[in-house]
Amino acid sequence: MSMKDLEEMGILLPENKWGQSDLHTSVDKIQLVASGLLALGAVICGYVGNGGLLTWVGVGMFFIFVAWFTRISLKAVEVQNDQVEDFLRGD
Repeated sequence: MSMKDLEEMGILLPENKWGQSDLHTSVDKIQLVASGLLALGAVICGYVGNGGLLTWVGVGMFFIFVAWFTRISLKAVEVQNDQVEDFLRGD
């Protein structure tokens, strides 16, 4: 896919706006670290559980982690999109 194709689809910023926007992430770092700790706990439970009840607790924790991580990521994308729209409008 070429740069022209990306520009025509509206994926890229206009060339005159390149390098002017904030490059910092909009991800909530505290939630991201907490979800990572939940994932680590899920892995530990799965390993220590050795197929027993604790393993299933770890599986449940892992599914919670996946849902939470997805929510954090989608919210960050929405915030980033709002920032780009504000930037393009000149707010």
